[in-house]
Amino acid sequence: GASRIATLQDPLALSPTEAIASAVLVRSDRRDLRQLTDLKGQRLVAVNENAFGGFQVAWREMKAVGLDPQADTASLRFVGFPMRGVIQALRSGEADAGIVRACLVENLVQQGLARADEFEVLNAQSGTYPCRRSTRLYPDWPFAALKHTPNELAKRVATALLAMPRTADGHAWTVPTDYQPVRELFRELEIGPYADLRERSLAGVLRRHWPWLALALAALLGGAMHSLRVNRLVDKRTAELRQAL
Repeated sequence: GASRIATLQDPLALSPTEAIASAVLVRSDRRDLRQLTDLKGQRLVAVNENAFGGFQVAWREMKAVGLDPQADTASLRFVGFPMRGVIQALRSGEADAGIVRACLVENLVQQGLARADEFEVLNAQSGTYPCRRSTRLYPDWPFAALKHTPNELAKRVATALLAMPRTADGHAWTVPTDYQPVRELFRELEIGPYADLRERSLAGVLRRHWPWLALALAALLGGAMHSLRVNRLVDKRTAELRQAL
């Protein structure tokens, strides 16, 4: 029931519709890690399971190459905010790869907190985006009104946001953009408003009810083995009876 009334405009982004991306980082000395499929069996860190630029955007790219970050990696650990925790895990060797929002590394380099050659970005994408990235681009954050929000209040807030001058670092609000790419990501990953698709699919049913399904399978196997044993005993006794007669 929420509706968008404005979209954040980042000065570094190409446009509000092409603003958010993720970078999958590895240390430059890890010559064995050069593409997303190389992450199989490796230790992966990210910000949070529900972080859009800090996990979900990269998750979609991994799924596209047949990699499940939850099942195919040696471990998947969420370090929370600030996002620099991912950088620290890579530097200390606690992780083999990490997911951050694009432009974080460039900002750290500009602040003198990282070297430009310290990290490699897997699955590097081409284009005019100002930062290295591993994923496609998505629209920036929306300012939304809930279903029960009075229309007059939503109108006043939207007017105030659009009239705000740019901040010192160049951020501003603009008219709401199209969030269809975000919906497609949610649908593909079966999360957010499409989480019920995961439960209805065969894989989702297996994940949710596997203990009961395993018990039922064991009961069926036990019943089949018992039936086979009874049939063999009947055949044996019948043969013995025939021989006795």
